[in-house]
Amino acid sequence: MSENTLTAADVQRLLEDPSADSRGEIASKVGRSLDGALNEAERGLAEQILLILARDAAIQVRAALARSVEKSAHVPRDVAFALARDVEQVALPLLRFSQSLTEEDLLTLVANTTDEGRLAMAGRDTVSSRLSARLVEIGNEATVVRLMANDGAEIEPESHAKALDRFSGSSAVPDAMAARRTLPPAVAERLVELVSDAVRTHLVEHHAMSPDIAAELVLEIRDRALKNMIGDQVESATSVATRLHKGGTLTPPLILRALCLGDAPFFEASLAVLAGVPLMNAQKLLYEGGKAGFAGLYGKSGLPADQLSLFQAAFDVANETDFESEDDAFEQRRRRVIERVLTAHEGNDAPAAAEWLIAKLEALEAPAHAA
Repeated sequence: MSENTLTAADVQRLLEDPSADSRGEIASKVGRSLDGALNEAERGLAEQILLILARDAAIQVRAALARSVEKSAHVPRDVAFALARDVEQVALPLLRFSQSLTEEDLLTLVANTTDEGRLAMAGRDTVSSRLSARLVEIGNEATVVRLMANDGAEIEPESHAKALDRFSGSSAVPDAMAARRTLPPAVAERLVELVSDAVRTHLVEHHAMSPDIAAELVLEIRDRALKNMIGDQVESATSVATRLHKGGTLTPPLILRALCLGDAPFFEASLAVLAGVPLMNAQKLLYEGGKAGFAGLYGKSGLPADQLSLFQAAFDVANETDFESEDDAFEQRRRRVIERVLTAHEGNDAPAAAEWLIAKLEALEAPAHAA
């Protein structure tokens, strides 16, 4: 007979042996036996012992029982529920792992357990959208962070929004949210304003969002690098362009916008990546090849042929403009580039680009008018 097989002697021992240690040993034994090949009589005996141990006066015995049955699929629901509403030492294993607890059980328990209990629930292998919503509503920051980091949790857009509202001053919540395997586009777009540049880059590369939002996100990250001269701009631009190209988001509007905002390194890197040529070759064609060199590289890149003159105008104007100055002058130079590109745009068939340029120009002019 296996040492994990329960016997009538075990029941007698429970009734007669006053030692909590002895009862704890039997608690571990009953847990190990539950998922074994028990016949009907043996399973009935195991359940009797479970009921006795679940009511034991000694916390250490109930805790030993909880640890031994935490992952068992054969714990009677009423026993699992009783243990899960016990003191933390007993409840946490069940709240974290028990398969016997129903969704309704968990929804009842979440409001009556401790912060540590809710933290355990947030880490369950699967968390329903209803339970996620309750954890977001009443859980502390650590609980919500664990929930967001749990890919087994089903989380509705409303719960994402609620979490961001409740923990508006937190960086951990949006960071954990951004790392999820999937995110609703609206949530990804909201996160753009709340996370670091590194996390923003992850959002662009791994989550669906509108092309305009994705473009603005990339431009904002690149903008700070350009203004603050963070790291090696060219190397950084090539890395960004390569990743965006692999993800299918290195689009003509994004490249044109970056150029109009003074990000020549990103423009150079983008054309090099799209054309499949070394960066140094692309730079040589752009700066030493004249209009023929520009047109040749542009054509090889696969960018829209009907927008060649628009890109050429933007490149010429940006190339004549010195962006290395204080913020106010920096924005003034951007305004001048966009104005000149818009003038050159007349008659060119690129309405989406024109609309964005006009909107950007209006945004740049607004502070000046307010002053």
